[in-house]
Amino acid sequence: MTTRHTIDELLRRIGAGEPEKISEMYADRVDWALDWPEDRHGATIPWIRNRSTRADVAEACTA
Repeated sequence: MTTRHTIDELLRRIGAGEPEKISEMYADRVDWALDWPEDRHGATIPWIRNRSTRADVAEACTA
């Protein structure tokens, strides 16, 4: 699979609104860290928080 194919497929899944299918393209464990004060904003803005699992990725796509 080429990089181009991977990105095209990721964008297709994002456009289709398929959180579980989007998350399948990520590893089981991810290091999705944001340089953002999570303690101040993470509770009120659900998409602004660190992620560490494939399930977290799926959740981020529905926030």
